[in-house]
Amino acid sequence: MSNRKKYLLFESPRHSWLQVPISELKELDILEDISPFSFRDEQFAYLEEDMDMGTFMMERQAAGKPLDWESEIDRHEVDVFPHLQSIRSI
Repeated sequence: MSNRKKYLLFESPRHSWLQVPISELKELDILEDISPFSFRDEQFAYLEEDMDMGTFMMERQAAGKPLDWESEIDRHEVDVFPHLQSIRSI
């Protein structure tokens, strides 16, 4: 059995986002590098596919922590969450 962490990929007809705990973005010290095209809720960031997901994946790889994710292919209204930029006040 793998001890690798798993992530969910949320998709809509327009875009997709990787669900990542906000605490992990803080641990990797990349919260300031995330664009306003990503979203958040109380616990998770939803990293947009074009840039922020890649930033996260590269930082995980650099830290020696390879990624897995399970794809959840269903419409999720993640774009109704506040933009990630607003988390900087937390």
